[in-house]
Amino acid sequence: MQWLAREVLEGETRGFDEAVLLPLRDSSDPAITIGPAWMLSGMQSITSLGSIVVISLITTLITIFLLIAGRRLAGLYLVIAVLGGWLASNRSASCHSERSEFSKRPCDGVDGPLPSA
Repeated sequence: MQWLAREVLEGETRGFDEAVLLPLRDSSDPAITIGPAWMLSGMQSITSLGSIVVISLITTLITIFLLIAGRRLAGLYLVIAVLGGWLASNRSASCHSERSEFSKRPCDGVDGPLPSA
């Protein structure tokens, strides 16, 4: 993993990234994705499944199930594994690499803003 992180930081993977992402972008403006709007919305929704909120909710529900089922050790292993993954992810997030010009567009808020109270 350290090798891959080093390659990304050095820009060695940029050619691969562009070879995969550029065919999915408008050739005149790489910030614009091709395909219908629902496709972008769907991909952003799938990406959001890896958010801390979703991972925490799923981990909590499965841990509660394991505790009820009498599998305390399995629940403990699950919590330790998820926390370890979170710590490793936060550690790797501190290594900032420059983003490609076609990936700098901010998220438009796929589902719209939440209603205010």
